[in-house]
Amino acid sequence: MRIILHIDLDYFFAQVEENLNPSLKNKIVVVCVFSGRTKDSGVVSTSNYKAREYGIKSGMPIYLAKKILKDKEAVFLPVNHDLYEEISHQIMELLRNFADNFEQVSIDEAYLEITKRVNKKFEEAQKLAKLIKESVFEKEGLTCSIGIGPNKLLAKIGSDLNKPNGLTLIKSSEVKDVLSDLPTEKLPGVGRKYKKILDNEGINTIGELAAFDVNNLKLLLGKKIGERIHRASLGLDDEPVKEELPKQFSKIITLKEDSDNFDNVSNSLNGLCGDVWSTIKDEGFNFKSVGLIVVGDDLKIRTKSKTLSHPIVNKEDIIRITKDLLKELLEEGTNLKIRRIGVKSYNLVKDLDQRSIDSYL
Repeated sequence: MRIILHIDLDYFFAQVEENLNPSLKNKIVVVCVFSGRTKDSGVVSTSNYKAREYGIKSGMPIYLAKKILKDKEAVFLPVNHDLYEEISHQIMELLRNFADNFEQVSIDEAYLEITKRVNKKFEEAQKLAKLIKESVFEKEGLTCSIGIGPNKLLAKIGSDLNKPNGLTLIKSSEVKDVLSDLPTEKLPGVGRKYKKILDNEGINTIGELAAFDVNNLKLLLGKKIGERIHRASLGLDDEPVKEELPKQFSKIITLKEDSDNFDNVSNSLNGLCGDVWSTIKDEGFNFKSVGLIVVGDDLKIRTKSKTLSHPIVNKEDIIRITKDLLKELLEEGTNLKIRRIGVKSYNLVKDLDQRSIDSYL
C-alpha cells in the first residue's frame, strides 16, 4: 500500500499578491497576462475566489472580465512570474523535506509519497498533512489544499474537493462513495474533448463512467485513452511519484522593515548565503551562478546575477558576490527600498565529477 499527498497552492498567483499587499485581501483580484496592444487586451491568468464568484475564469479575455466586474471593486494586476517562481521554489523545497519521494508537477502543485514516513497509516498521514499546511502558511503566509490517497489519482481528486484550504482523505474503500456522483470532468484526464464525447453518450458522472462497458469506451476514446480513463473511474492508478533532480537552490526572506541602507540589508545576506550553502553541500552539489532576488516596496521584483567559469568552492565567495550585486542594485538610483531579499544558486554541478546537472536530466 502507498500513501500519497497532492498539494495544491490555493489561487497561487492572486494569493501571493494578496499576501504582499494586504489591502487586496477584501477585494476582487484578477491576475492578467496583458498583451500590450491595448490596456484591456490579453487574458486572465488566475483570480481569487471573490472574482470566481462572478464567473471570472482563467483564459477569459481581460475586456470581458472587466465588463463583468465593471460595478465592483476589482483590481487587475499583471503577472509577476519571477516573484511567483521564487516563492514557489521556497515552498517546494520545504515540501521536499516531508517526502519519501517528491514530484513537482507545476508552479503550484506537487505530489509527495509519504508511505514510509507515516508507517502506512492514514491517520498519521492526516497529521503530517496538517503540519505541512501549517508550515507553508508560517513560511509564506499562503494556504494550500491537500488530498490524501493510496495513489496519485485519488490524492489529486481529493485536493480539489474542499478548496480553498482543504484537507481530504480518500481511501480505496471509499472510492465508489466519493467519486460516483462527481461530474466526469473532475476525473484527471477528462478535458473538454472527452467530456463532450461522454456527454453525447449520456455519461455525466464518474459513477456512470465506471459502469460503462470498457470495450465500448475504447471504441469511443481510443484503446489507450479509453482503458486509462476507465481505470481512473475505478480509482486505480499505478503511476509512481517521480523524484527529479533540482535545478537551483534558493532562499528568500522578508525584512523586518523596508530599507535602502546597504549595511542593514547586507547583514541579512550572511544568514541567507549560509543557509543556501549548507543545503547545496548537503545535497552534494557545487554551482557556478549566483543570483540576488529583491522585492521592493513597490512590490516589483528585481534580480541580478553573476556566472563564473568554475564552481564556487566556499561560502565566503557567495557572500561576497551577493553583496557586490546588492551594492550595484542600490547604486542604480531608483530610490529602491527593499522589502524581501533572496539568494539563489544555479548552473549546478555534482561535487565528485563536476559534470553539469543537465547531463543527469
